[in-house]
Amino acid sequence: MKTVRFSEVVSKSGRPEPYTLWLAPDKDPEFQSALKAGRIMSVHQETVGSKADYGEIGYTGTKGEILLFPKSLKSFAGKRVIGVNYDLLASPPAPLKPKLKPKKPDPKSARKAPPKAAPPPEEKRPEPVIVPKEEAPKPAEKLRKPTAAKPSSNKIVQFEPKNPAKAAQDLKTLHASLVRAMKALKAGKDVQAYELLQELEIEMRS
Repeated sequence: MKTVRFSEVVSKSGRPEPYTLWLAPDKDPEFQSALKAGRIMSVHQETVGSKADYGEIGYTGTKGEILLFPKSLKSFAGKRVIGVNYDLLASPPAPLKPKLKPKKPDPKSARKAPPKAAPPPEEKRPEPVIVPKEEAPKPAEKLRKPTAAKPSSNKIVQFEPKNPAKAAQDLKTLHASLVRAMKALKAGKDVQAYELLQELEIEMRS
């Protein structure tokens, strides 16, 4: 069997991607389309011994790797692909999943939908504080004019001393003592002024 290098296949047909069969090969429409276009390579991976991996064009039902190339491999049909270098695979190597028809929603499950979460309670705004208006001061009451005191009907009784001459003499003596005390106080003689006033007080009590 003729051989061809893996690098030569990649240079002509592009970098392949690993393909995973999620369904049986005959039930995977994307795999069948790529197989008919000649873009599938089956890689034989030996688990026992030291033999190197090799590839074959098409699907051989092997348990090894399946590679999907962007371009046709029909020009390499019937040849063994040697020198398989996994570093030449497309990056990132994401396996293609078969396109499945979306399932119709079950009406029973739709009815039993989980209840929506209640929205968080709104924060209560503080109520405005109503400040009572200050009452206007009442107008001051008019001041009543003081009424003139009515003259007492009692008559003033004048006291007449029994001895008018003696009373006049005593008044003169008191006046003289008061004048001397004032002079002593004016002269800075506080002690003398105090004694004169003390004598005057005694005379007024007698």
